Amino acid sequence: MREWPRIRPRKSRGDFEIDCGLINGKRRVFIRKTWQEADDLAKSLRKDRQRLGVLAARLTPEQTIQAAQAFDMLNGRPLVPAVEYYLKNNSVLVEQRTMKEAVEAYCDSQEKRNCRARTVSSTRAKLMRFISPFGPDGGSVAVFDRALIQGWLDNEHMTPGTAAGYIRVLNALFNFCIRRGWRSDNPVAGIDKPIVERPANRIMGYGEAEALMMAAQGINDAAFIRRLSILLFAGLRPSEAALLDPADVNGTIHVRPEVSKVRQERYVPISENLAKWLAAYPAEGRCPNFDDKRRKIAKSWSPDITRKTFASMHYAAFENGAQTAAIMGHCRGLDVFFRHYRVPVEKQEAEKYWGIMPCSTTPLSS
Repeated sequence: MREWPRIRPRKSRGDFEIDCGLINGKRRVFIRKTWQEADDLAKSLRKDRQRLGVLAARLTPEQTIQAAQAFDMLNGRPLVPAVEYYLKNNSVLVEQRTMKEAVEAYCDSQEKRNCRARTVSSTRAKLMRFISPFGPDGGSVAVFDRALIQGWLDNEHMTPGTAAGYIRVLNALFNFCIRRGWRSDNPVAGIDKPIVERPANRIMGYGEAEALMMAAQGINDAAFIRRLSILLFAGLRPSEAALLDPADVNGTIHVRPEVSKVRQERYVPISENLAKWLAAYPAEGRCPNFDDKRRKIAKSWSPDITRKTFASMHYAAFENGAQTAAIMGHCRGLDVFFRHYRVPVEKQEAEKYWGIMPCSTTPLSS
């Protein structure tokens, strides 16, 4: 076998030709004036070829194919400078992160922005459920595309409302990754949000509310009765009522910024019937076991039923939507109030509702 590369003297010119054969479809030839120079170059080329052969043996078949494709795309241009330029100008490739790292960083940013603990916990639970099928670390942030995310959503067989919630959280996560330089695009942007059919709002009628308060009196727990009456007759969010201090209820109900869901302070007026409930049942504590006691008297209970009942009864009795929405702490105008809270109620029914007083109730029907 002939030694590579071949050295041939060019008698007509008195120099030497070093022939490396075809490389990438083109013959590669070097010229040197003396035999010694030609031999030194040939030895150097043989060493390079041996070194490159060892490197090539380390490549997987997929990497070899990718390298060949890259050479074709470069159309004769050198590969290494092209890769160096790409690395210098593409931070997404350099700053790769796993999905688990991205989730932890995003949840950490929520905590630093002073998001509620329950918000951070809910976000982490959703995102960890999403990444769990893709390995312990969730895989690289850069590899997720619209089809992959859509496939996961389809395989989970979620209700439209649940799917919409996951899409919102994933959209926020990938926007966060873009801001950190870990991605250049948001794959969730191409996913169509499901249409959510919202069920009709359910509220308590006068009779239900009256019976509920009678049953509450049967428990004989002042802190529980105060909190339930505040929910029904002041319209606070359940999370806000749970965080009220006794000092916050004095002439009005002071919803402090750290208590309000939307971080906006407000003062809620105390109606005549609520004042009587609060006076009849003074208490110093917050009733931390509220839900356990509530289940004993109301097994069928949606989280917002008392708030929606307040909204509907207050509007029907006083016919002032702006006032009702302001009491409830709606910061986006009347649209939220009318679309998500208010249910038509006859004025006579509402007037009876605001007349529910301690010891004026009838037994809870079985």
